[in-house]
Amino acid sequence: MLHSSADSVATWPGCLRAMLASICVGLIFSAGALLCGAAFTEVASAQETPNESSESDQRWQQLLGTANYLSGMDAGLTEARFSGRPILLFVAYHDDARTELLGEWILRQQRVRARLESFVLVAIDGASESGTEVARRYDRHKMRRQHPYLRFLNPAGDAVGMQIGFVGDAVPFPPAMAKFFLEHSKRALADIKPRLSAAYRKLLKADADLEHALAREKHAKAVKAILAIEKIQHPGAVLDRALAAKERLQALAEKRLQESEALIESDRAAALRHLKKLASEFKGLAAADRARTTLRRLKKKS
Repeated sequence: MLHSSADSVATWPGCLRAMLASICVGLIFSAGALLCGAAFTEVASAQETPNESSESDQRWQQLLGTANYLSGMDAGLTEARFSGRPILLFVAYHDDARTELLGEWILRQQRVRARLESFVLVAIDGASESGTEVARRYDRHKMRRQHPYLRFLNPAGDAVGMQIGFVGDAVPFPPAMAKFFLEHSKRALADIKPRLSAAYRKLLKADADLEHALAREKHAKAVKAILAIEKIQHPGAVLDRALAAKERLQALAEKRLQESEALIESDRAAALRHLKKLASEFKGLAAADRARTTLRRLKKKS
């Protein structure tokens, strides 16, 4: 039954009563803000161990699709505090039909994807030790029977707004699930009033600049964006993409360097032109440094 842990069904607005009639017996969306007085050390203890994370990565990808996520509360809080974004906590049970429904009806929905970008998605295996620790703090129902759920948390790790999840069996009604999530995630964002940090805004800009430069083969701009991302020194998907792009550009620059050096004996002027272009186009990479060294050596001999 759809219900609020704070109020009776009779006191609900008409729209929720209508949704109650439409969805099903057994589907729970529990309301109310949870004021969490627990210390940060309690949250840190709920972090997944590396073994837990590595063993479940493939299953999380199957459940969440292409959505970016972090495993463990420690990683989620670190990212939330760096970026200023709130957390969307997803406590799931693998091989559980209701968990798959939450993934299918909400997290893998195309219209929800844009909203997920406003949150740091943290995925926790509810059956793990860390899942038990998380439930002690964030599960409003404290039920013994396992049940998957979503919670909105501010960057400090305090719960805000609705708990969305299942207890018991449910009759599929995916449109209501996605709509309900979008409505209450919007309310949670309004309550939290997130402010993106300056460092995170710089990271997003550099990531966008890198994507734009790579698409247009603007190597100098791509290297500049990569160096900006490296300077921020924030681990995550953006840094991983930048490092992968840096490796590809370095390989390209090395190839052009070898081609330029091969011209030195046969066409010195062409070699000098290519080396100057390479040093400028890939400035900041090791191959560009070597090109400048070769240029200085050739100028001394001339």
